[in-house]
Amino acid sequence: MFNTGNHPYLAVPQKQTAKQFLMLDGQQLKGSFLVAMPSLSGDFFEQSIILLIEHNKEGAFGLTINKVSEYQLSDLIPQFTTKAGSEPVLVGGPVAVNQMFFLHSSDSIFAGTVAINPHANLTSTDDLIQQCAEGPNPEYLLPVLGYAGWAPNQLEDEIIRDAWLVTPFSQDILFTGDAAGKPQRAAQQLGIDLNLVGQHSGRDG
Repeated sequence: MFNTGNHPYLAVPQKQTAKQFLMLDGQQLKGSFLVAMPSLSGDFFEQSIILLIEHNKEGAFGLTINKVSEYQLSDLIPQFTTKAGSEPVLVGGPVAVNQMFFLHSSDSIFAGTVAINPHANLTSTDDLIQQCAEGPNPEYLLPVLGYAGWAPNQLEDEIIRDAWLVTPFSQDILFTGDAAGKPQRAAQQLGIDLNLVGQHSGRDG
């Protein structure tokens, strides 16, 4: 169980069969992007990109950043009367779909804020709502409902099977540009064109 601020994040249970190659190397992926490979076609995460918020021996926790819901922030939190109220709410994952998170630039810190890296923070407390609803907002603010979670070794196993492409963090990719284009922009950081990746990448057999 992760405990960030006042919110517990429970990893999705799965049999622990993965090789701990990332942990053995002391490499944790916190703050990286996970880009869905074609093997996830038909899955919730098809064509998705996830910002990995936490990754350690207990598992992993992240937020999908390119799935747009039908709601704007002010639809769900009417107190937001500033420009931020028109921000589309993202679908962060299939777990806790009624729980709101805020990804925002590091120019603002609130009670319970967690630093993901020097350029992005996560806040899931009422303090942000109270301060931002009618006042100054961070330069960038993304409201997200729900999250994605992995049990110990689960993410490592999926990466070994080429279900995910791990790419470096980019503030521009996280906060700017068309949502649908974010996976390709992240992959291009490594010189990879997702349109040229085989449909059977990551599948057995």
